[in-house]
Amino acid sequence: MSGAARTTATPEQHYRAYRVVGLDCPECAAALERELNAVEGVHAARLNVGAGSLDLALDSAERADTVRARAEELGYRLADLVSQNETPPPSRWGEHQRWMIAGLAAIIWVVGGLLTLAGMPFAPQIAFAISMAVAGLPVFRRAWHALRRRTLDLYVLMTIAVTGAIIIGEWGEAAAVLVLFAVGNLLEGITTGRARRAISSLMASAPRRATVLRPEGEIVLGVEEVQVGEHVLVRPGELIPLDGTVLDGASSVNESTITGEGLPRVKGIGDAVYAGTLNEHGALQVRVNTPYQDSAFARIAQLIAEAQHRKPRLQQQIDRFAQYYTPAMVLVAIVVAIVGYALQVQEPVLRALALLIIGCPCALVLATPMAMLAAVARAARDGVLVKYGAVLETGSRIRAIGFDKTGTLTYGRLRVDGIIGDATAVLSLAAGLEQYSEHPIGAAIRKAAQRSHVTSTTIEEFQA
Repeated sequence: MSGAARTTATPEQHYRAYRVVGLDCPECAAALERELNAVEGVHAARLNVGAGSLDLALDSAERADTVRARAEELGYRLADLVSQNETPPPSRWGEHQRWMIAGLAAIIWVVGGLLTLAGMPFAPQIAFAISMAVAGLPVFRRAWHALRRRTLDLYVLMTIAVTGAIIIGEWGEAAAVLVLFAVGNLLEGITTGRARRAISSLMASAPRRATVLRPEGEIVLGVEEVQVGEHVLVRPGELIPLDGTVLDGASSVNESTITGEGLPRVKGIGDAVYAGTLNEHGALQVRVNTPYQDSAFARIAQLIAEAQHRKPRLQQQIDRFAQYYTPAMVLVAIVVAIVGYALQVQEPVLRALALLIIGCPCALVLATPMAMLAAVARAARDGVLVKYGAVLETGSRIRAIGFDKTGTLTYGRLRVDGIIGDATAVLSLAAGLEQYSEHPIGAAIRKAAQRSHVTSTTIEEFQA
């Protein structure tokens, strides 16, 4: 995906694209992006939490190893992408790992609660400690990395609260906090994974190969290798690989991926066709008009990438607020504990710890990006391409919509609306004539005959 959607490199710079393993929250992504941008030799680092990808512009190729090492210091691993057109595949292992952590920690925590009810000494603390170790290891690791960066984030808040609860002997409550946090991470990971899979599935539908007609015969090439002006052959049921003009043949083409219109359009000699659209029947010979990176489908892919990169205004405001909110909550908790002791309030430390837990900004920080990501992915599955999150914000203020569809909205599927004359005889004859047709009108006539239980007339010596 070229253009504005990606970090671009000048001739003096070197471009790299990576999949980030272990990236699971917008706040972590923002912190990692700041750290990588501070690495010497990095001109630009753009991190996309929705796609789990990192785009880098470096002053030399050797800087890539430095960036990898810095990311590993912060608890992340960078995996190479084959090219900048590649969409990072969603990782199932991360989702399974969250299931295992949340499930195992919850089971052990329940066991600890049962041991407490049974009045067994020491055993509940051991169970709660194991539960905290299972659920808390990712939290403690992220908190350590944050402290090394001299920053305070939600992981530091969680670690302080859990440590304080252990100090005052509330083992069960400390384990419960970490278990609930693990469950929250699981739900967040499920949402992010579904969105990434939807976007990845859409990108996977892009045409990859083209059958090029040359004097020596048919040659199958990657779409990036086909030159403007060459002729390509598109067989029935194949995706049209590149934007071009029909030189020979006739067919109906499903252009819903480009126009959103579900009704196939009939194409013949001289008509324009677009990459990523489906040739439903009939062979087409197409002259290529533009390289793949300038095709309609590639521009759509660019819009999808842009939708993941660009933050809506509300999210930008929340991100700025969270930078000050977390340190402020730590300061307020300290004040609550000190004032509580001074006024001899019951359990002031416990109250301060409760304030830290309740005040964790994770829900606040995650609410907007997760909602936007889920909305963009769901729209993509339904064939609606959202340019960026701000469009969804604007949509919330829409009060009226005008449709340029001559007063009608359709499903894009033809059906027989009425028959003039003897309905049974006409439908039987028409269905027989359309028996071997792949045209949308022919399919509508055959379906009408099936619905009406009309037997098609037998046609002999049929010619299209």
